[in-house]
Amino acid sequence: MDTITPNDIVLGKTLNFNCCIHKIKWRSSFVFVTLKTGRYTFLAVHNPKYCEKPLNGVHEGAYINVTCIIREEKKAENGLEIAITDYEVLSKPEAPYPLPVSDKALDCSPEEMIEYRTVSMRHPVQRASARILGTVLDVFSLFMQQNEFLRVRTPKIAPYSFEADKDSFSFDFFGSKAYLCSDPTIYMTQSLAFFEKVYDVAEIFFGKKRNSPRLLAEYTSLRFELAYGDKKSAMETISCALKFIINYIKENNGYELTLLEANLPDKFEIPEISFDEALKELGKSPQQKDLDPTDEVRICEVIKKRTGCEFVFVTNLPEEKRPVYHTKENFVLLFRGMEIASGGEKIFNYKTYKEKVSTAGTEADFLKYGFPPHCSGAIGAERFVMKLLNLNNIREVTLFPRDIRNLIP
Repeated sequence: MDTITPNDIVLGKTLNFNCCIHKIKWRSSFVFVTLKTGRYTFLAVHNPKYCEKPLNGVHEGAYINVTCIIREEKKAENGLEIAITDYEVLSKPEAPYPLPVSDKALDCSPEEMIEYRTVSMRHPVQRASARILGTVLDVFSLFMQQNEFLRVRTPKIAPYSFEADKDSFSFDFFGSKAYLCSDPTIYMTQSLAFFEKVYDVAEIFFGKKRNSPRLLAEYTSLRFELAYGDKKSAMETISCALKFIINYIKENNGYELTLLEANLPDKFEIPEISFDEALKELGKSPQQKDLDPTDEVRICEVIKKRTGCEFVFVTNLPEEKRPVYHTKENFVLLFRGMEIASGGEKIFNYKTYKEKVSTAGTEADFLKYGFPPHCSGAIGAERFVMKLLNLNNIREVTLFPRDIRNLIP
C-alpha cells in the first residue's frame, strides 16, 4: 500500500507504506521514529530484535518505504506497537530543517512561517488548517451539486474591474488594458440566462495596499447565483451550505480538529438584524454607512449572548457601500466577529442599471435582451476557515499567501 490510516493499526497485521521520517528519538537499545504520511503521524519503534538494518545515517526529512508489524505492547498507546521490520530510503535531505518542525508546537514568528513555507507546512498542526480549507472547497462544490447548481468557470482576465484602479491588478493584454478578476459576478450572472442556478469556486485578486490579518491579495470565493431568487433565498442557501460543510468536517476531519483544538458551532438557525438596528444596538451614529471591524465583533457578541448563535446576518446595508449591482435588499454574514459572506438581490433591468451606474459600459449589455430577477451570495473561504478554527491570521490557512509583503515562495 502507498499509505495507511489509523484503521490499519490492527494486532498482527503487516504493513508496507511510503512515508517521511518526521522525528527520531534515540534510546539506549531502540529508537522511537515518528512516521508522517500525507495526513497522519504514527509513532513506530526501531528495535534490533525486529529489524537488522540500523538507522545510522537516516535523518528527519528522509522519505522511506517501510515495512512494519503491529505487535502487542502494554506500555504503548492502545496496547499496540508499530515495530519496523525493514525499510528502504527513497530520498535523503541535503540540509536540516530551518524550523523546529518535529517539535510539538512550531514556535516561530508568522514571518518565518511564510518565509519557510515549504518547511513550516510539514508540521502536523500547521498543515491541518490547510487540509480543512481544502475540505471546505470540495464540500461546498458537493453541496451545490446536490442542490442542482451547475459549476461554471469564470475567467480570471477581465476588461474591467469593480474595484478602484489603485485596488486592482492591471496589465497589458495584447494591446488592451486588462485586469485580474476582482469580482466574477458579471460572468456568473450572464450564465443565469442559460442555466438558472450556477456556482464557482473562484480565485479573486484584490490589490488593496493593506497588511491586515483578514486580507489577502489572492483568495477564494465560494459564489453562487440563483435565478428567481430573492434575499431570503440567498441567505437560506448560505445557511444550508455552512451547516452542510461544518457537519461534514465534524464527521470526516476529527483528526485535524483534535490537532487544532477547534470547537465548531452547532447552531445554524442564523438570526437577522437590520443595519439600522445594529447601529442602534451599538449606540452608533445613524449616519454611519458601514460596519467597521470593531462593530462586527460587538454585534457578534451581542447576538451570541442573546441567541447562542455565533453567526448573524446584517441586512439592508446602505447601497453606496455595497457592490454596484446589488439593490437595497442586501446582507452580510458575520461569524465570530468578522464578515465572512455577503449577497442579496441584484439589478436585472438594463435601464435601472444604467441609471445607477453612470459609467456602465458593455459589461451590462447582456441585460438588454431580457433577464430574470435573481440573487447571489459569496463566502470568503479563507476567512470562514480562519474563524471556524479560531485562528488569528488568514495566512495560517493559506498554503502560499499573497499580500503586499509576500510573493515568495
